[in-house]
Amino acid sequence: MNILNIALKDVDKLTLGQIVARPRLVSPQDIDEAVFNTEFNFIDCDNVIENFIKWIMIDFFKLAHQTGLYNRQLELWQSISHIKSGELKQLSQGFLKKTYLPFYDIFLNDCNNNCLIMFTYIAQFNPLDFNNNIYRQIVSSFLNRVQRIKDKNNSLKGCFCLFPNDIDNVLIDIFIKLIKKNDPLLDYEARLPQPIDVSLNIVSFFNETNSYKLIYPDLYLKRNLLTKNV
Repeated sequence: MNILNIALKDVDKLTLGQIVARPRLVSPQDIDEAVFNTEFNFIDCDNVIENFIKWIMIDFFKLAHQTGLYNRQLELWQSISHIKSGELKQLSQGFLKKTYLPFYDIFLNDCNNNCLIMFTYIAQFNPLDFNNNIYRQIVSSFLNRVQRIKDKNNSLKGCFCLFPNDIDNVLIDIFIKLIKKNDPLLDYEARLPQPIDVSLNIVSFFNETNSYKLIYPDLYLKRNLLTKNV
């Protein structure tokens, strides 16, 4: 289901494409001009998903530049400038009778409808409905879906997982183990295992304040590492 179309507000102002073409030469004011020159046209979209797409294209884009994370996740960061539309799919289980789950996959696409960024969103979480077995199934299913998207046209540049802030840390830890490396620089790349090999960012949603926080990679542990151009 199509949920988003993106356009420029003013062709005479800076664009995200111009920012990613010369990231070391732009100022914070330049980036503000570019991100707020993006026009979002949402179609029957959940507020959390709508705001998270804006968070990726505005807040994450700016944060990655300010902290230097873009050096470690360059393909994902650059791909944000090419996003033109978005699609949503609600996950289900069962064959003869489908039961829809409070899990959603969102695909952010380029002008040719190729998926550049995929994120999964768990809308509801009740600890009584989950256990370690189910957590492993969630992760395995996520990896399979990401692999299918990448196999389709090899356009995928990165992923996000969006979880309610009260979700069990066990599930988050399973995801982190997939992408955590022994090298502190590689930790910021947060790449999923081969053959997927794209960056995964884990984000927490706080319903009370309608806010989002990047919880992995942690940008505030050793920020100086991120600014190294290697």
